[in-house]
Amino acid sequence: MRIRFQWQNQRFSDSMQLRLRETPEQQWETVSWEWDFLLRILGGLAVTGQFMRDKSWMETEDIILGKAKYEDWSSIYHNVWSRPETAEYMIWKVTADEDEARERIQQTVAWQETHDAWLVYEKISGQAIGFAGVEETGPHIYRETGIALGPEYVGRGYGKQILCLLMEYCVSLGGQEFYYSTRPGNLASKALALSCGLVYQHSEQKTDQRSGKTYELEIYKKNLKCTGSEIE
Repeated sequence: MRIRFQWQNQRFSDSMQLRLRETPEQQWETVSWEWDFLLRILGGLAVTGQFMRDKSWMETEDIILGKAKYEDWSSIYHNVWSRPETAEYMIWKVTADEDEARERIQQTVAWQETHDAWLVYEKISGQAIGFAGVEETGPHIYRETGIALGPEYVGRGYGKQILCLLMEYCVSLGGQEFYYSTRPGNLASKALALSCGLVYQHSEQKTDQRSGKTYELEIYKKNLKCTGSEIE
């Protein structure tokens, strides 16, 4: 626990030097973000396990799933929303500029307030580096609604931590089946599904809302068996 506080203090010290080059508006966003992130960390001290009581904040060794805040617009825009390689196999469009990112984060905040969806934060940097979510499609049946990471954060094991955490969350809600979908060309996503024990079931034809073209979607499944807080 001492390491966490030392890390936060070092980050505050470093950011004070950077703040000398920021505008007043940027300074306020930086300070607000830092205190919000610190409160998220401190909030985790009051619970046992990886979930906050209201399920709005979850963590693994390297990442945190937390509800979006307005101050996240810059990091999620630069790390994810502006990156065409991240959007390639997904159904959302790349965010064009910072003004659009500010509008999008407001929509994201509102959406996440009523859905099982979160931004992904890297613990070591505190930045928003992706997003993830799940939904219940039937009694005790859940599916992921999209997992995205910025290209610089792929290959670090974060995807597996996110997917396993989502399945643990579904188990906590009484989930018994979990479904995951990916396109055939997304080799990293397919490898992630297999590494987490999901098994290919079938393929479906879908229409890309951006281009109007049809594409194939592979469906994977894992039976969730609750043993305490573990998944088998």
